[in-house]
Amino acid sequence: MKVSIIIPVYNVEKYLKKCLDSAINQTWRDIEVIVIDDASPDHCRDMIKQYEQTYPKIMKAIYLEHNLCQGGARNKGLEIATGDYVLYLDSDDYIDETMCEKLITEAQKTDADIVYCDVYREFEEEGRKAWSSYQFAEEMGDMTEEKIRLQLLNYGYVWARLIRTELLKKNHILFPEHKKYEDFAFMPLVVMYAHRTAYVKKPLYYYNIREQSVMTTRNAQHHTDMVDAGELVYEELKKRGFGRYADMMRAIAYYKAVKLIVDKNDEPDEEYIYQLAQVMKEEYHPPVKELYLAHDPIEIQIMESAQRSRQELTEKIKEHAFAEANVDYTHFYEIFQEEISGIFHQYAGKRIAIWGYGKKGKCLLNVIHSCGMRPEYILDKNKALQGTVLETGETIKGYEDVCNSVDVVIVVNRNYFSAIEAEIRERNAAIEICNLDARFMNYA
Repeated sequence: MKVSIIIPVYNVEKYLKKCLDSAINQTWRDIEVIVIDDASPDHCRDMIKQYEQTYPKIMKAIYLEHNLCQGGARNKGLEIATGDYVLYLDSDDYIDETMCEKLITEAQKTDADIVYCDVYREFEEEGRKAWSSYQFAEEMGDMTEEKIRLQLLNYGYVWARLIRTELLKKNHILFPEHKKYEDFAFMPLVVMYAHRTAYVKKPLYYYNIREQSVMTTRNAQHHTDMVDAGELVYEELKKRGFGRYADMMRAIAYYKAVKLIVDKNDEPDEEYIYQLAQVMKEEYHPPVKELYLAHDPIEIQIMESAQRSRQELTEKIKEHAFAEANVDYTHFYEIFQEEISGIFHQYAGKRIAIWGYGKKGKCLLNVIHSCGMRPEYILDKNKALQGTVLETGETIKGYEDVCNSVDVVIVVNRNYFSAIEAEIRERNAAIEICNLDARFMNYA
């Protein structure tokens, strides 16, 4: 099976060599690397030509005279792709040399239309990386209505996955041109047409978090493109007969957009936020559990403030009430109080530990105590916290100290679940592991 690696390139000469080397040097040799110079203003075109000359058998290059943004450039790459599967790679990121081999092997085994993997998030300024999980194993397999809903709620990016090329071409699934956040208008359609999905629980994609990227640039007009992406996917889902998901996906885009506008602008456009909130107030009335699964508490807090009044939104922004430091997850866990009790009932008689004593962990513990339950230990990697005895009686421990003294570990942090799971298994493979957020998604 052949893999087409499609790489749109724009103004990334600092990162391009590492990206191209990672694609060229894949252990799976049945590949083609399609590089699209999106009218890049730096020296990327010269670099691409050098690689094209050095690797003529696997490199294909397209040189655009006018910038189409990532979505349009990716569409150009798909036009000439001859692989059975497509892998989209951003030009400031890079991939593990075994990524194609591991994912195509899983595709052959499962006949999946999409094969996901985990990601290393690399923080350029801090010089560190973190293993992040954007998918849940519980979402994978034959695409039932429930699994479609789970994958849409846990909406993803276009990178860190293989996608069957025929699925894209047969169903005419393209990215919007001249827009940022184009992934959001693309991936929901891919999910809708997929018959089966699979997941390799290994971090094989290196996502570079850097200054001046699309996500981090401050005071940029393109942050409102998330709204446009929501409108596009809303219309496409309705047109293609998937209207039952259209309102949800549009709402997710609106909620994400208002947070971006608040986070990434020194003077957020309050009137614009207020208008978006009124649309949601009139048209989107999801079950409360779905609301909290699809959006983080800050997004909900911003939207609810704007729905109540323009004045309240203004006051909240002025007092910086939407900062991460002010997030309270207590209400989130109160909504799922019955499910939390059910989990403890399921593991009755076993020694239970909660992994994580950060903001979410503390709020979870408050709700657990209010239900009259008590875990054996609280686990945290922060050495400064370890040994602390809480007023409620639990002791904060390092996992290595209690790995043979617990039967069940409930993991609070969904983004780092795979990394935590691997660490738990390394010391004691017999421990049962509960991915709390995944359980909530299946309960809702």
